[in-house]
Amino acid sequence: MRDTMKEANQLARKFYAQLGYVVPVGFRFDTATHPQEQACWRMAELAYDHIEGTELSEALAEQEEEEEL
Repeated sequence: MRDTMKEANQLARKFYAQLGYVVPVGFRFDTATHPQEQACWRMAELAYDHIEGTELSEALAEQEEEEEL
């Protein structure tokens, strides 16, 4: 599932760039606190789910469980 999260963060980065912003390499939009960054994550989530037919929120939950182990 890590590739899914990486792809979604890359998509959020592209959305954010369209707004004229740049974030450091490795920045995780799924843990962002800024409203615009959070909005880009939600847009990436919606787009990814629509295109891939997946539930990205489920993939995020699985990744968090793996990290806790």
